Amino acid sequence: MPMAFIRDFHTADAITPNGEERRLLKYLKSIQEDATEDITSDYSLTLEVDIKLKKGTSGNELTEVRITNDPTATPVLLAEKDILKKFPWEYKKLLNHLSDRYTDFLQNKRFYSIKRTLEENPNLCRERYLNPGNPRSPMKRFYNPNILKEFDNHYTKKS
Repeated sequence: MPMAFIRDFHTADAITPNGEERRLLKYLKSIQEDATEDITSDYSLTLEVDIKLKKGTSGNELTEVRITNDPTATPVLLAEKDILKKFPWEYKKLLNHLSDRYTDFLQNKRFYSIKRTLEENPNLCRERYLNPGNPRSPMKRFYNPNILKEFDNHYTKKS
């Protein structure tokens, strides 16, 4: 997230910072006060902010977010490591889970038809390049474990 010091800018607190966060804010404020208006100065500051989405049960620790397709909304990008956390299963692992979970599971025409439909859902399946730096490299699909809930509608679960 790009960050710059803009003088006389009004702020709004989203959450109450903890002790560590207060120390960071105090430190950044001291740097801001020491900064000069001289554009030839060698001094610069970069701040990287990591945002992680986590499941939680306590309402006090949760911050509300809204996922939208609005192009004017503030973008939150998932890094490669975050995508692999959300979509940890390769095809072989998906097949193992399906075989272990259902009594009537077969890799047949019906299965491939269901799978093809579910792969269109970006919450259940992601494609990524095997070499992310090379757009000509082969693609591989990764699956979110929630895909099992969708397969539950089509197959009989083991007791």
